[in-house]
Amino acid sequence: MKDWKVRQQLTHRLHEHDDLLTEADVKPLSTGNPALDEEMPPSAWFNLACRKTVSYFEQDWPDIVQPCKSYAVALVYARLLERYFNEDFITVLSDPELLFKDKHFVPYSANSALYDQLISMMTYRELWDFESNPISQVQTTVRYFKKEFLLE
Repeated sequence: MKDWKVRQQLTHRLHEHDDLLTEADVKPLSTGNPALDEEMPPSAWFNLACRKTVSYFEQDWPDIVQPCKSYAVALVYARLLERYFNEDFITVLSDPELLFKDKHFVPYSANSALYDQLISMMTYRELWDFESNPISQVQTTVRYFKKEFLLE
């Protein structure tokens, strides 16, 4: 078993698992207009999901929006596992157990088109340096990653 998996399992066996963001008002991805949401074609949902996920790295969110938060956290985890454990980014992003007990997490292998678009947008906007990113939820995610993988 990989070192990072052992660390993750150990953390979750020894400590109460909390999300650190549970106080936030979690909302589903929405245009803000229920009628429009019902009629939204898949391509519009795809574009909205990409824009909202990337905004996780660019502005503080007053509310946590799912599944965008899970896509964003998965990107952070995959990049930091690559950095700290020399893992392949896409391989860990494809691991269905990457985000422990996250019911909104979708692995790369199940939605590669959306992830590929996110990766492209993140690269274009130069948003990959998570540890230097000043946005509060990004810093919270980085701190949580380090705690979960026993790096602190």
